[in-house]
Amino acid sequence: MSIKTLLVDDDKSLLEQAEIFLERIRKEIDVFPVSSAEKALELMDEEDFDVIVSDYQMPDKDGLGFLEELRGKRGSDIPFIMFTGKGREEVAMKALNLGADRYLQKGGDPSAQYCVLAQAIEQEVEHHRTELDLEKSERKYRKLVETTGDIIIKHDKDGRIEFVNQAGLDFAGYSGEEVKGKNITEFLTEEEIPDLIERKKKRMEERDKNRFNFETMFINKDDQRIDVEVETTPLFEEGEYKGDLVVARDITDRKKSEEKLKESRSRLKRSQELAKVGSWEIDLETEELTWSDETYSIFGLSPDEPMNYQKFLEIVHPEDRDYVDKKWKESLEQGEYDIEHRIVADGETKWVREKADIQFDEEGNPVDMIGSVQDITKTKKAMERIKFLNSLIESIKDVNQQLLKNEDFNEVIENVPSILIGTKGFTNIVISMKGDDGALKPMSQAGVHPERDWKITEDFTGEDAPLCIKRALDEQKEIIVDGIQPICKDCPYSEDLPEHQTAVIPMLQNGSIIGAIRACYEPDVEINEKTLELLREVADNLVYASRIKR
Repeated sequence: MSIKTLLVDDDKSLLEQAEIFLERIRKEIDVFPVSSAEKALELMDEEDFDVIVSDYQMPDKDGLGFLEELRGKRGSDIPFIMFTGKGREEVAMKALNLGADRYLQKGGDPSAQYCVLAQAIEQEVEHHRTELDLEKSERKYRKLVETTGDIIIKHDKDGRIEFVNQAGLDFAGYSGEEVKGKNITEFLTEEEIPDLIERKKKRMEERDKNRFNFETMFINKDDQRIDVEVETTPLFEEGEYKGDLVVARDITDRKKSEEKLKESRSRLKRSQELAKVGSWEIDLETEELTWSDETYSIFGLSPDEPMNYQKFLEIVHPEDRDYVDKKWKESLEQGEYDIEHRIVADGETKWVREKADIQFDEEGNPVDMIGSVQDITKTKKAMERIKFLNSLIESIKDVNQQLLKNEDFNEVIENVPSILIGTKGFTNIVISMKGDDGALKPMSQAGVHPERDWKITEDFTGEDAPLCIKRALDEQKEIIVDGIQPICKDCPYSEDLPEHQTAVIPMLQNGSIIGAIRACYEPDVEINEKTLELLREVADNLVYASRIKR
């Protein structure tokens, strides 16, 4: 960087000599020679210079007058070197008192003389530029400190406040003089004071120079409170703890936003739980899935378990996996994903509905995908129940038609199980009737259970009979067995059979049992009052037919 040097001397030969030597010694020095102080001042109105080298004895205005005008009237702090002859010590003292930066004597070997001058020029300019940079930096820092919205506090090792910026004063409600000397603890909550004391103790005893970051509340003169995020920086001098610089940022709005977000997430979670609807999104490059808590709940997994597409497919019901995978791949091309399928969660089969919104780039490549999943098991079961009931009603109509048209009671009994088993939801139907020997035994059966012959005598004994039927006859009431229970342990009808539910409807005539209907349901079909009512209707119609057709 060049050093613009204003050289002032009424001796033109010295000006020429100085210009030649200075520019030869230091290429950075760019000399502007003038023969008087007046001309120098005029040139300074047009140009900016880095340093002035001036002789003392000049016509019109000497070097001291020139310096006095610079420092006084013009208020200039440009480096000023008084360069004059020997024997001018009193001039040197006056020049230094007026604000000159350096005093050098002329004379002697020109080469050595101007080397010294060049060095002085470089040093004074560098020093001045450094001061300017520091001053600029200080001004910038001071402006930043005073204009920032953050609260800045400096306190000593005992917590006494030494400085507070304008933002801090505005919040505190004190003037700068009022706040000085107050203890920082006056602006903290009681809960935070013990931690502050502990930090100070650590600073002093262990010379701990770590910064501390924490959140707390500041309290002002009017007991107003704000949430703040605080950073404290320790101040040390020669290894001794002197205090802290505290920067506090008002995070009240952020705290409110966080609280609203927390409440919003809580409401979303509750609404998802109520609706049994979860949300998800997928990274289409890595196939990593991000699930909401409710999605994890629907799939019977812990929220801590990482998920991806392949793990998801493993939870899909084996019979539905190919269908789901096919629809997934089609959606990445066509943009439509709205399917229903089964999953196996915690050993339980559930029905879910999945929907997704897929975003594509300009080339038609999928770039973003978010979706929802809803547990529709109850809806599916309700629909299946309605379907089952409607089918059962139609079957009973067919049974009633048989009862009306067919005079042969035994033939009616033979047909009824086949008609009822046509109702999807039953796995087995057995109709047992009391014979002439007084024993109850199966007359007809249909379904997946193997056909077996058994009989129950009038005293309700019979080793091969289903235990549920024996119990229903013994207690003369309906028996419902949900799955394979202890009552079924030794029952021949429970050997090598899939999971099922059983209902036994006794047939009563004049208070005496004449038969029973044993209906085995599929596990997913609910045995409810409506299905039992329809089976009772069948039992009552068979009792009536037995009375008039046998």
